[in-house]
Amino acid sequence: MSNVNDKLVKSEWIKEYGVYRMDTYGELATGGKNLLENKEKKKAQDKSLRTDYDVAISAGYANVFDYGSAFHAVARFSNPFTYGVDLFYGLSEKEYFQLGMSLGFVIPIRLGTFGLISFGETGMAYTSSKESKTLQDDFGFAICIPLKGGLMFTFAKVPGLFGRLYYEYNFAFIKDQNEKIKDHGIFGVSVGYGF
Repeated sequence: MSNVNDKLVKSEWIKEYGVYRMDTYGELATGGKNLLENKEKKKAQDKSLRTDYDVAISAGYANVFDYGSAFHAVARFSNPFTYGVDLFYGLSEKEYFQLGMSLGFVIPIRLGTFGLISFGETGMAYTSSKESKTLQDDFGFAICIPLKGGLMFTFAKVPGLFGRLYYEYNFAFIKDQNEKIKDHGIFGVSVGYGF
C-alpha cells in the first residue's frame, strides 16, 4: 500500500521472464489532483448517461399517412433484445387504432454527455379504422407487419429521460373482405423515461 494524493493505493507486482514488474497500481495513482478530480467527474457522468434500459415507457404524437394524427404509447423491455407493446389511437374522424407487439434491437452510441440510440423493430399488429363516424360499413381491419426504425437521444443531465424519433411502415397482409386497411407509413415523435 502506498499513500498517493492523501489516499491509500494498492499496488500489485507480477513476475515476468524472471523480472518483477508492476501489474496494477490502483485507480488513483495517475497524476495530479486535478486529473483525479476529472476522472471522478467523468466516471460520474458516464454513470448518469443512461443508454441501456431494462424498461422504457414513452408517449407522443404520430402522423399516420392516409389516416390522420394519432396518440402513440410504447412499453419496451430489454434483455438483450427489445420486445414490447405499441398502441396507436387516432385523433381524427377516421378513428385509426393499432395494437401490436414487436421484437427489435438497439445500438447505443455514447458521445460524452449525450447519447444516441438507434433501433429497429418488427412484429405483428391488429389495425382498424373507419372512413367516417356515421357509416358502420366503412369499418375496416387488418393484421399488419410493422417495420420500424428510428433514433433515441438522451442527456447525462437528466438520467433516464429520452426523446424518440421514428418511421414505421405497415404491411397489411391479412385484410377484411373489403380491404379497407392499406399498406401505410407512420412518422412519430415521443418522449419517454427508462429504468
